[in-house]
Amino acid sequence: MNFETKYFGNIEIEENAVIHFEEGLPGFEDKNKFVILNNYDTDEPVPFMWLQSTQEPNLAFVVTIPFFMRPNYAFDIPTEVCEELEITSAEEVGVYTICRIAGSIESMTINLKSPIVINSKNRKAMQMMITDGRYTTKEMF
Repeated sequence: MNFETKYFGNIEIEENAVIHFEEGLPGFEDKNKFVILNNYDTDEPVPFMWLQSTQEPNLAFVVTIPFFMRPNYAFDIPTEVCEELEITSAEEVGVYTICRIAGSIESMTINLKSPIVINSKNRKAMQMMITDGRYTTKEMF
């Protein structure tokens, strides 16, 4: 599959790398196909990636695996989310959070309240909301 990206120009990926958000992302409900791209502008290992729409070149989010920053981050995935994503085991689950950089890197926040849950087996995903008040959408690193 060949598509245009905001930061990396035209790239080609395998079709099985596409992540399907049945209902899109909140605020972008009409965009439901994304890929996770590594940060190709450095050879250094970094904990940040891009969640890039394959349908809209200018729609890309910086994401991270939240456990890198918060090893004690934990939440339960509701039964209805497991059913919708067809999750049958914990080994199938990938969790990402959207990062927000406002100004300097020191002011970067991550959205721990609304993790992105991906079934790595069938590539179905959704951004769910944790409603128990433990986390916010703008947690400092």
